[in-house]
Amino acid sequence: ELKDLIAQQGPAFVKVGQALAIRPDLIPPAYLTQLQTLLDNVAPFSSDEARALIRQQLELGGDVDLADVFEDVKCFDTPVAAASIGQVYCAKLKKGGYGQGVGELQSFGGEVAVKVQRPGILETVTLDLLVIRAVLSAAASVNPNGVDFLEQVQQGAKGFIPVLDVAAERFMEELDYGLEANNAERFEKDMASVEVVRGSVKVPHVFRGLSGRCVLIQEWVEGRKLTDITSDPSTGPLRAKLVQTLLNAYMVQFLETGFL
Repeated sequence: ELKDLIAQQGPAFVKVGQALAIRPDLIPPAYLTQLQTLLDNVAPFSSDEARALIRQQLELGGDVDLADVFEDVKCFDTPVAAASIGQVYCAKLKKGGYGQGVGELQSFGGEVAVKVQRPGILETVTLDLLVIRAVLSAAASVNPNGVDFLEQVQQGAKGFIPVLDVAAERFMEELDYGLEANNAERFEKDMASVEVVRGSVKVPHVFRGLSGRCVLIQEWVEGRKLTDITSDPSTGPLRAKLVQTLLNAYMVQFLETGFL
């Protein structure tokens, strides 16, 4: 019920719930399991709104429309995933279509992930985060007067304020898909520049001519969640390889490039 209540309040509350979903030090296991469904299982917004945002981002109009960019616009009828910030569609770019760079389709294929930001999310999130922060600050300043419940409320609010501050900063950055595209390109170059991780980390190509602040179009890559990999002995070599790759990539970021 708590998870459903959070999901109904809007993207900022969902993002806070996501921040809690990876904090077993703060949340009991039963709550943690439910909150983790907020990571990739949020109610989608209207696909008509998504199409309108794509048209606006690509500055389509006149004689140019979605059919001049994508093979089949029916792909935008249903998203493949929805999260707090936006939702994703699987589409196929039209050969020689609008907005493509020279040789992009030949190099990276035509199947793409189209990530569309929720309408009006910047204004909504800004207001919601201010409200959440104000409520927590008020709770943290409560005088318990020896009442155990009030003391728990006060300590809980004090402990969560730093979590919110970190999550809020990251959330505002995530609202700029242009920044995400820049980060993806830099990360790809960084991973290719160091021999120990070269070729072991895949970064989906960003189609810059079709992307912007509210729409991000990248090469479609099939993958698996790390949590889907079981802990039985047969997956031991795979898990060891994943840990080695992740550790190497992180150390390259931390010690070589400084880009985290």
